Amino acid sequence: AGDQKFEDIAVDHKNSVLYWTNNGNIYSSDLNGNNVTEHESGSSIPSGISVSDDVLYWTQKKAESPDGGAIYSFDLGSGGSISLVLQNESLDPLDMSSFVPKKIVDSVN
Repeated sequence: AGDQKFEDIAVDHKNSVLYWTNNGNIYSSDLNGNNVTEHESGSSIPSGISVSDDVLYWTQKKAESPDGGAIYSFDLGSGGSISLVLQNESLDPLDMSSFVPKKIVDSVN
């Protein structure tokens, strides 16, 4: 991924894709770092990122919006539009995690 500085990284084990945030953008590549693609994040400025069940989630820090911190999602399977999951003046999310069911991890190994 060249000279990229990773802010947060998420691995989509099911589809063998690596996602990361960098300077307010979302990128992806295969697990070897090839085929880098920049993704649309709407008006949000992503920081934390996670993938679960073909849905990409990311956080936006409180300082990046007058309406407070936020969590956004995008359905990777169907495409569609970016959804605002949660936004609140007192919310200041920095990171994102998701649960990976054992059956998916076993199928990758």
